[in-house]
Amino acid sequence: MELTRPCPNGHTMTLQKITLHFERGGFAADVHDVTAYVCPECNARLVPGLVAEQVSETVEALFKAVARNTPPESPLPYTSLVFQRVIA
Repeated sequence: MELTRPCPNGHTMTLQKITLHFERGGFAADVHDVTAYVCPECNARLVPGLVAEQVSETVEALFKAVARNTPPESPLPYTSLVFQRVIA
């Protein structure tokens, strides 16, 4: 993956780690440390194709699981879920 790329607004984007926020059906999910191109001039962000697909599939599965297992009138037994790889 290239370290820089042209910004759609004529600037130069650099590769950084960002947080993506999703909301659906009364739930929210934040995905941290997503590799993306960010423009320091206009704040445009671009998540590369394969990364975007992987994040989207993961978040979709999470929202589907919550919707399938949580009746609307029942609160979840937790308020936050953090899922991360353990580095040994």
